[in-house]
Amino acid sequence: MNDLRRRDCRIKVSFTTRNGGISAATNRAVMLSSAPYVVMVDHDDRLAPGLLAAYLAQTARPAPPDVLYCDEDKILSDGRRGDHFFKPDFAPEHLMSVMYVLHCLCVRKAQFLDLGGYRSAFDGAQDHDFALRAASAGASFAHVSAPLYHWRAVESSTASSVAAKPAADHAGRRAVAAHLERLGVKGVVEPGAFTGSYRVRPKLPAEPVTLLMLTRFAQGPAGTTKRVCYAEHFIDSILAHDPGAPFRLTLVIDEGGEAMASVLAKRDKRIDVLVHRRNGAPFNFAAKANFAVESATTERVVLLNDDMEALDDGWLTAILEPLELPGVGIVGGRLLYADDTVQHAGIVLGLHGAAGHLFAGSNDDYIGYNGFTHIIRNYAAVTGAFMAFRRRLFDAIGGFDERYPIDYNDVDFCLRGLEAGERVVYTPFARLRHFESRSAPRSAADTIDTERFTNRWKALIERDPYYNPNLSRHSSLCEPAVV
Repeated sequence: MNDLRRRDCRIKVSFTTRNGGISAATNRAVMLSSAPYVVMVDHDDRLAPGLLAAYLAQTARPAPPDVLYCDEDKILSDGRRGDHFFKPDFAPEHLMSVMYVLHCLCVRKAQFLDLGGYRSAFDGAQDHDFALRAASAGASFAHVSAPLYHWRAVESSTASSVAAKPAADHAGRRAVAAHLERLGVKGVVEPGAFTGSYRVRPKLPAEPVTLLMLTRFAQGPAGTTKRVCYAEHFIDSILAHDPGAPFRLTLVIDEGGEAMASVLAKRDKRIDVLVHRRNGAPFNFAAKANFAVESATTERVVLLNDDMEALDDGWLTAILEPLELPGVGIVGGRLLYADDTVQHAGIVLGLHGAAGHLFAGSNDDYIGYNGFTHIIRNYAAVTGAFMAFRRRLFDAIGGFDERYPIDYNDVDFCLRGLEAGERVVYTPFARLRHFESRSAPRSAADTIDTERFTNRWKALIERDPYYNPNLSRHSSLCEPAVV
């Protein structure tokens, strides 16, 4: 170590008489620094030549960030680089689910000290704990979308497997629980779908929620079963599973469907019927959804297509829980096709055109790119087929834009929610089966809707903040844009 110090006067070395752990060592090193920013690196990894220049460019901005992070990859056992991680921009709910910003945090030294540095009680997840504390303190984050950090994968490292260090997983869970408490949210943090991930479960209010099922009483095959009325099949599945939260279900029907609606309403005293009179106008999903939501008397609303099926108890609780997090205005669930492959796990702008469903067609048990399929995370948009939101946000942004009668009305609704300062979240824990396009069969997006949408949201389509620009816009599986 002393030899290193002699090589360059910029190298400073400090020795201690005992091993105080990674947090204590990092805090000691930060105190040796005289620079306004510090960069946290592991001793056995590598930095790309342009890393510091990229960070310096960010800190030279008129409003420099407090925390920076970059994309990364791994140095494999044979020396090759692979297993890239092209990250989204700052995403609060994603950070609660997993430590996705990972290595090479660059932190304003004053901010680091103000927050008390790393905490030894969270050793193993000290960087996750710090990132969460910085977020709850209102620190600004910036993301450099280039793989400038190379994580060496050795057998005992979490680069090879997060299961290699179970203590780090426990510390991370405690860090997320502490963050939830700082946010003033009552709830629990449970292990997620895979090691190193967490499921935040805020306590729900006792007030009921309104379920709005828009239907035209279409019939068709539900999976491999005989032909059914989709709305009837969905209602039966809802009543067969404990949703986990009090609700009232409103069937929003067109004129002429009153007789069938009356039969279904007798299934349960919590079912109401609302008739949408189009007066000869063509079908307009946005108009029907607005009509339905305006009838709701509850603050929390869940919009549902009729061609679906409840699969699990607690599906309603699962989609409502993220809505209790500060700043979250819209939540979408996980939808599976009849063959149990993924239909919806979040929407990316610019994917396959104007917008597309990420991981569509993948197996239900596929832990997608860096766990994206199986964590609660932020997206620019989610589908209106299974969407929870707050009535106050709906009113604030003027509901669904009726200029999108067929396509993109749900995506546009989410983007206007983002524009209003509310976040959009996907949860994999609220699962329904969706017999998509069977209640209203179609093969392509409406041309007029597509043109209007792409003109309105051109900037976000070009740069979706929750989808890295290094990932392909032609693959639903987060493949690199350039290999």
